[in-house]
Amino acid sequence: MNKQLIFVSLALSVSTAFWACSGGPDLLFTPDGSCNDLLEIDPGGVPGVEVSRSRIDFQYQFVATTSFPRAVTVTNTGANTMTIERVLTNCEQFVLIDPAPLPAILQPAAETSFSISFEPQAAVEADPEAPPSVTGQLLVYFEGIAEPLVVMLTGTGVAEEHIVNQDPLAVDFGTVQVGETSPRVAILLWNGGTGTETISSVSTVPPFLVFGFSGETELQPATAFEIEVQFAPDTVGDFQQVVIIELNVPGFQVFVGLQLRGIAN
Repeated sequence: MNKQLIFVSLALSVSTAFWACSGGPDLLFTPDGSCNDLLEIDPGGVPGVEVSRSRIDFQYQFVATTSFPRAVTVTNTGANTMTIERVLTNCEQFVLIDPAPLPAILQPAAETSFSISFEPQAAVEADPEAPPSVTGQLLVYFEGIAEPLVVMLTGTGVAEEHIVNQDPLAVDFGTVQVGETSPRVAILLWNGGTGTETISSVSTVPPFLVFGFSGETELQPATAFEIEVQFAPDTVGDFQQVVIIELNVPGFQVFVGLQLRGIAN
């Protein structure tokens, strides 16, 4: 059986080794629904509002299928009520999933979430060194504010049957005191292909710990699996290690590596 160790999203061809937005008139695409034509926005964002992530990378997705949805949370961090008037994507290949009715009123400290999926319309060759083939933006417009809150959206359509993506690709725990433990960090694995993948093992070595895997797990298309990692040093040092995630792909034994680093003092 062939074996591979890969430190990026996995898109394997086993033969070789390996539009529309739902919602009402306030939830729209830009007029032409074009992709890779980005709106230039002040990087300072919207005052008094925080977003859980500034970018969502859907990584690889089998062409003409719908990805596992990814969520963005918008929080009112100011002292005044904020009203969301419009939410849209400027690329028809990024689709809002079951959006809440608008306008949406956010009291101070309140939050709301939006889920987006990726539906690539064309395939390119899977190449970890190449930039994403599709780029768009999620635009959230607030009452009385001209420029929207922007979340970058990227992804690549491919024609490979077996695809497993992971986010993040690496975790740096920074510095942790000996005898203490870091907060846990969630790692998401999702199936961007058309076949069922089997996660057969998840492991690492001290001083890193992994949680959330209790046995062989099937990963259906457009579904995800989450594990958590933690840094728990008992001696001083600069530690670098990997989490090895073993996937049984027909004809292959594939290992996806998650790079870990932590400094103990």
